[in-house]
Amino acid sequence: MPMGFCAIMGGTMTMVGSSPLILLNDLIVTSNKDLPADLQMEPFSLFSATPIGLVLVVTGILYFVLFGHWVLPKAKESNDGAKSQTLKNYLKRMYELEADVYEVIVPEGHACEGQTFDDIMKRDHVYIIGSFHKGQRWFAPVIQTKITTPCRLAILGGKEDVLAMAKVEGFKVLKSLEVFAEDYAPTKSGVAEVVIPPDSSLIGKCAHDVVFRKRYGASLLGIHRFGETLSYVETENHVSTPVGEVQLHQGDTLAIHSTWEALNRLSRDRDFVVVTSDFPRDELRPKKVWWAMFFFLVALGLILFSEVLLSLCLLVGAVGMIMTKVVDIDEAYNAVSWSTVFLLASLIPLGQAVQSTGTAEWIAQQILLVLHGVRFGGCRLV
Repeated sequence: MPMGFCAIMGGTMTMVGSSPLILLNDLIVTSNKDLPADLQMEPFSLFSATPIGLVLVVTGILYFVLFGHWVLPKAKESNDGAKSQTLKNYLKRMYELEADVYEVIVPEGHACEGQTFDDIMKRDHVYIIGSFHKGQRWFAPVIQTKITTPCRLAILGGKEDVLAMAKVEGFKVLKSLEVFAEDYAPTKSGVAEVVIPPDSSLIGKCAHDVVFRKRYGASLLGIHRFGETLSYVETENHVSTPVGEVQLHQGDTLAIHSTWEALNRLSRDRDFVVVTSDFPRDELRPKKVWWAMFFFLVALGLILFSEVLLSLCLLVGAVGMIMTKVVDIDEAYNAVSWSTVFLLASLIPLGQAVQSTGTAEWIAQQILLVLHGVRFGGCRLV
């Protein structure tokens, strides 16, 4: 909430973030055409509102710093199983497992070089959900990938299990995530739940058969079936089978670790029904950042160095971003606050009606009568 308020107040620093002032600016330009030169009003510039906006931002920050502890609501943790969770909280709540993500360093020339991720996962009963080698990171790497040293692995498991694995294998466990800190931040990824519907093409297949990680960009952590959670299955020969080799059945609930972008794609896949509901659904387009920056600078340049109306300058930037697919037309349409558009549009004829009927003049006269004789800064109203 404080960030939201500060963003709104920060929008008043320039004309760009103030729709009413942009509209008023256009009305001033239009009105000046019918007024004599000595009565024309000066239009607003890009930074006309900056002094007032700066005061609002500073005041708002001070208010939240001094009084935020008392006026802001306390955050409440949700217990809804259909909502996205961090790894640690979800696994503890659903499966009573004390598990988290740990970053492990595999030294150069280690004996595991040439082995696959699957070999380590089967041997140590942990999940490798990320890898890093020569400056490149892989989220949910394919388990048949061979290990090349030196590298770093993001491993999901209980703390004691991970430490025991590191001791046996000769790996080094870091105290906190370093290269994987961004990938496994709650704002970018987390645990989600998906259900296998009756018409899914995955029924009768296992995760290994469909190369689950490569195909869907997610790591399968467990299967919830008939009130039982499967992570490793004991066969008749007392051999532990990983969850990736368990055949999927209709109605299975899969616990997966995924980026929100990949989960958004899964929500459009007919082979799954995504149960998790509160993950961020905005599609990230990092390849479009240069187009976005270019058209932002174009709009800013038109505002600063041309006589084009400010509203038209911003429209040029917006149309450019739509044409280059920075945003699509549906996203642009949904981003418009139509209630604000109709409110501002309805105020124009209302203002004209107040002026043409003499209501504005009458209100001004009544105010002058009430304030007659009142002093403001040494000046007296007469």
